[in-house]
Order: sequence, then C-alpha cells, then structure tokens
Amino acid sequence: DFALQSDRVKLELNASCRSEYFIGYKGNFSSQTAAVDVPYEFFGSCPYTNCVINYQGNITKTSNTTRAEAPTSAPGQTPAGEVAPLLQTGTPF
Repeated sequence: DFALQSDRVKLELNASCRSEYFIGYKGNFSSQTAAVDVPYEFFGSCPYTNCVINYQGNITKTSNTTRAEAPTSAPGQTPAGEVAPLLQTGTPF
C-alpha cells in the first residue's frame, strides 16, 4: 500500500475569492491499483462549489527493472535525472 499527499496550493482567483487544493495519491502494488484525488475548496464570495476530481485505474507492469537508469543527454548538458549545481554567487566577471 502507498499513500502520498502534496502540499496545499492556494490560488487567488480575485479579490474576494480564493481556492485551495492538494493532490492525493494512493494505491496498492499487489492488487495493481491506483487512485488520484484532487479536492478543491473555495473561500470567500466565489461562484463555485467545493468539488473533488477523482481518477482510479490499474498499475501496469512494463518490465522487470528494479531501478531507474538516468537517460543520457546531449553533450555539455546535465544528464537527465541529475540536478544541475546551484549558480555560483559573488564571483567577479
């Protein structure tokens, strides 16, 4: 079983209306199922009602790979799957 939840995201729709939502993932690898829920809440004077967007489906096994390999990239670029180093600060030109 797995369950993950994103941080809440706040959207200012206008001066008197805002929305908040998060994304929830849950599923089970043995039964090969997954579900994604995105509940939206509205606050203030909004013409909308609270709602939830749902997705339910199956997990499909496509290979027996046990770990992801980073794909290669063009010469001189950071390889895919790696984070580029932070910009250096305070260095004169």
